[in-house]
Order: sequence, then C-alpha cells, then structure tokens
Amino acid sequence: HVELLSVTHAATLARNRGNRFTIDTTVVFWNGSPRSDLATRFELADASDGALVPLSNAMTSTGSWQTTITPTVLGDRRLDLTAELATSSALDLSTTAAGRRFTVVVRERLDLQARRPADPAFTDAPGAIAAGSTLALRIRLAGDGVANQTIALTHDGDGSLPTNATTNGNGEAVVTYTAPSVVGSERVTATVTDGGLTAADAIALTTRLPVVVDVTPSFGFVTPGGTVQFTASVTGTADQRVTWTAPGGGSINAAGLFTASVLATAGMTFDVFARSVADPTSVAHAAVQVVANGLIGTWDGTITIRFDGSEFTQPLRSPMSIRGFLNLPPFAPGAIVLSGGGWGGCQFGGMTPLVVDAAQESFTGTQVSCSTGPLQPLLGAPARGARSGDSLTITLDGDGVSHRYNLTRVPG
Repeated sequence: HVELLSVTHAATLARNRGNRFTIDTTVVFWNGSPRSDLATRFELADASDGALVPLSNAMTSTGSWQTTITPTVLGDRRLDLTAELATSSALDLSTTAAGRRFTVVVRERLDLQARRPADPAFTDAPGAIAAGSTLALRIRLAGDGVANQTIALTHDGDGSLPTNATTNGNGEAVVTYTAPSVVGSERVTATVTDGGLTAADAIALTTRLPVVVDVTPSFGFVTPGGTVQFTASVTGTADQRVTWTAPGGGSINAAGLFTASVLATAGMTFDVFARSVADPTSVAHAAVQVVANGLIGTWDGTITIRFDGSEFTQPLRSPMSIRGFLNLPPFAPGAIVLSGGGWGGCQFGGMTPLVVDAAQESFTGTQVSCSTGPLQPLLGAPARGARSGDSLTITLDGDGVSHRYNLTRVPG
C-alpha cells in the first residue's frame, strides 16, 4: 500500500503568495522492502466549501513531490491530499492509494497588531492609551522564509518606536511604542520586502488623557473586626468604576468598605488598591492600620476657645496623644488621658460606656482636671468626644469657657 510519510508546509500560509508543500511517500509490500521509485500521482485540492477544488497535481517516481499553492481566501482552509500509484500491474498490493485531509491557516503576508499592558491578547484595535504610556506592537509574517526578515516601521505622529525590527525563527517581532505627551492619534505602518514583493500593514493608535485614580482616605485606621469606608475618584475618563482589592489581609467589598479580621492585632497594616475599570494600568493605593481602639493614638489639628462671647482658633503646638482605658463600665475606675497638644493635659473620669459602631466612636464623662491654657474649664464640667473616620472632635465645657479640639489622626 501507499504510505504518506510526511507533509511539510509553513505554519501559516500567506494569501496571494506561493506557499511550498513537500510530500514524501513510500510503497509498502506484503513481502520485501518498501520502494519509493514507483510512479505516483499526487493531487492537492481545497475541500473547504464542500466540493473539491483542484489546486495542484503531478506524477513523480521518487516518492517525493514539491508543489506551490497560492491561496486567495483568508482563514482556515481544509485541504485534501491524495497519492496513488500510476499502475498496480504485477504488484502485490492491498491498495494503491493514500489520502489525508488537514487544515491550514491563511493570513496576509504581514500582520501588525497591538496590545496594551492590561489587555489579554494582541488586537487590531487596542483602544486608547494614556499620554506617555507604552504598548507592545507585534509583527507576524506568514508563508515561507519568515525568519530573520527586516521589518521597516514608520509613523505619522509624535509617538516613538524603533525604525525597524527583525523577525525571529517563528516570523515574529515585538517592539515597544511610547505614546506622545499630547492627546491625538497616529498611524503606524510595518513593511517587509522580500523576493521582489512588498507587504505592509498599518494600525491606528490613539492617545488620551491619563486616567488617574485617587483614594480617600489614603491612610485609615480600624479596630479588629471593624470597618473603614474608602471612596475612589477617577479622572481622565467618564467611567468612574474601580475594582477594589485587599490582597494582604482583611476584605473589601465592591463599594470600598474594608473589614478587618477579628484576629487582627494592633499595629498590623494592610494595603488597599483601587484599579480603574476603564484603564486597569491606573491604580491607587491606601493603607489601613489596626489600632486597639479607634480613639487611642496620636492626633493633630486645631483648638478653638470660646469665652465671653469671643472665639479664637489656632493650631496645636504639638500633636496630642490619647491613651487610657476606653471600654469602661459606668463609674468604674479608670480614665481617658489626653496629653500633649502644647496646652498641657486633661483627664476624664466617671465615664459612661464607650459607644462603638461601624462609623463612629464617642464618649461622655466628667472632666476631672484640665490644664489646656490660661483659660481653663472648671473641674467637674462635662467632656464629650466623637470620632468619625480619621477625624476626632473633643469638647470641654466649663464656667463660660469651651475648648473644642478638631483633630486628625497622625499615621504611625
């Protein structure tokens, strides 16, 4: 019987170009050695559309056939190959023919595509890129002789890219394009000339304003099991959607609400990321630090003093530290101690239990002593405090005097 040993051709055929095929056969007998010197008729046909369309045929007595076909249709094509003995007289054979049907891919001789860093694949339409950013341009050759070909690269705008590239053994080359600093579009063209023929492909690239993501707060604080609400704003695009992630610990939902693990301990810091849906290369970072209680820590800001109908506000001379026992039952021993601020310190006792929910922590109590400046509230006057996010307000009331602290937590 006739046996097809191999069918060799380019990995991808080039449209409107001659593409070489090499077919090797042998004839196997019931008895004796295989022979390749018998006259064999070869035919290659296109079976993509049902009926066979002959492409090439010949007869050889070497067991090998080389031919060239020139496809005119792009895409997948099904080819039908037949090899049969020209005569079987006086030969002891079970069959005199062999056949094979296989699929080839037909592309243009040169194909130019682009891919942005966050794109899953190369494409003819990569979408706009931010000013000053980069993307990859891929040149692919189809047909025979694709290795070590020089590709000329030209463009009609202010972006930058190499003037040429050389294909690898698979007929591919990848170069980096850098978008200009101004908004606009330009056309990049890749050209190859070989065998007296020139092939080219072009792609349009558009530069847009950079997409910038901003996250608020940039540094949050949370108790074990507590939450922090983050918000994101996006400029450079009308699409305000972001994807939230907290890869280092805790969890964050699609609305930006971060929840710390109940097992988290004071001092732990976790990362939060907001990534633009419109431009996944644009990402903003924030951090969350776990504190033993939301009021404990270092705060800085201003103090406003009211007395005799007058009011004046000035910055604290130094950050204020809040420490002490916060979860106190009514009238239990203990105190919140404020120290620093450049105005001395205040101590509160006789507190009601600390009120804690997802958004706010507050306390009320009786001021035991205070030395916040020359205008001091009286002993025994009420004291109030409330935290919302990274902001804390403390009010000390006395005999005609009120001290109001407006504070922001100091990271650390």
